[in-house]
Amino acid sequence: MLKNKWFAGGLFVVLIITLYYSLSTELPFAEGIERSREDYKQTILSMEDSPINLDTFEHFEYFDPNESFVVQGEFIHSKANETFTIMMTDSTQNEIPLAGIAKLVINGKAVELKVFDEGETYLLPFNDKTNTISTYGGGRYINIEKRAVNDDEITVDFNKAHNFYCNYNVSYICPLPPRENFIDAEITAGEKTYGLHQHD
Repeated sequence: MLKNKWFAGGLFVVLIITLYYSLSTELPFAEGIERSREDYKQTILSMEDSPINLDTFEHFEYFDPNESFVVQGEFIHSKANETFTIMMTDSTQNEIPLAGIAKLVINGKAVELKVFDEGETYLLPFNDKTNTISTYGGGRYINIEKRAVNDDEITVDFNKAHNFYCNYNVSYICPLPPRENFIDAEITAGEKTYGLHQHD
């Protein structure tokens, strides 16, 4: 059963993102981020077939909230029904709807990142220069609520970056971020490698 659960988070992520957006408009930035992380933890620990081993779980590890990693840029919409072949951790391939390209400037560098359509939300998988050092070597993902895309503009909050489930549990199959989604910078925002400091 776990072998079929490659996805970044499923429908429960939609609830988390909705809570995040509602809270972030009412709370100071850092407090809103911390609240959304607590919601994520409670949801992932209570879900059926959670990828987390409840017997050994201590905590998730995050970078401090940082507003400088909330990045706005241009969004170029894909043609109707356009798809992209994404590689999986078990060496299989998956066709996934391509929503468009996010053109961002991060640490002074221009990047063009592929954004995928998961139905309720957009999915932005990415790699960066923190991978294997402080973050998961297989990259991370951001679920972006569709209202974060306004006409031809997109807002990407890297503070909402999370690990794919296969960082929590090797039984899961996860997508590999396409090479175009490598960011030549250290994205010191969002979730760190699971278990990095579990025994500190």
